[in-house]
Amino acid sequence: EFTLTGYTCSDLFWQSQMIDAAKESLLDPDKTIGQVAGELGFQYPQHFVRFFKRHVGYTPREYRLQS
Repeated sequence: EFTLTGYTCSDLFWQSQMIDAAKESLLDPDKTIGQVAGELGFQYPQHFVRFFKRHVGYTPREYRLQS
């Protein structure tokens, strides 16, 4: 996978950590998706939504509805 994606081991580790933190934050119904995105360091919520969907397969909103 490393040669196909161009990601390093470190990149994959931090992405996994970020996804775990995002999932946990999204379980708090009082937080907006924009607030979760900001906590994780995303300047724009749209970038977080794309990142999350690419790695999880669902948008943050869809993830919330499932949980």
